[in-house]
Amino acid sequence: MVSSKLRSSYAAADRWLRDHVVAWWLLLALVPGGTYAAAELLLSDGSSHRALILGVVFGATFATVTVVAQRWRG
Repeated sequence: MVSSKLRSSYAAADRWLRDHVVAWWLLLALVPGGTYAAAELLLSDGSSHRALILGVVFGATFATVTVVAQRWRG
């Protein structure tokens, strides 16, 4: 019972995100990019500016490649 509700909620959220590509791209850019920037700050003694730039570049690249690959697959 719960798994079917969870499955249908997941399917609805997935459809909504795929219909709203900008929101999907932002989510895909912010989560990995923010994680990368936080890891860069914690693991190295680099500056916050450098970590922010690396996070933005990584997040934007990850999101763009993911969205393009999903669109290409159909």
